[in-house]
Amino acid sequence: MSPRVTSALVLCGVFLLGGLTGAGLERARSARRQQEMFEAPPPNFRQRQILRGLDRAVDLDDGQRERVRAILERYAGEAQEARREVGPKLHDLRGRMEEDLRKEMRPEQLPQFDRFMDRVKARDERPKKR
Repeated sequence: MSPRVTSALVLCGVFLLGGLTGAGLERARSARRQQEMFEAPPPNFRQRQILRGLDRAVDLDDGQRERVRAILERYAGEAQEARREVGPKLHDLRGRMEEDLRKEMRPEQLPQFDRFMDRVKARDERPKKR
């Protein structure tokens, strides 16, 4: 094999390994962030989601991040109480909405619709850590 071809193959190999390494590191970082969020109790989980989303959207500085965290903590109990009150109503609403959506599906769409709704319900019914 000529030195030129060998060099090109080595360069391609290095590029490929760099891409795989980067993808693996990003996957590990993402998995660690998800694990941190799911290990927190639900109110704290929601607060972290809001804080991270807001931080990404507007690039909070350190002082803002702490003040936003304090605001979220101040309202956490009230928000949790509101979710307890509204939860049963939302459950009923979702049931009625699913029935109406089902009526709009063609017969050949029903199996896919059922699988979709099963995924939605499984996501919503995951046990919440308290």
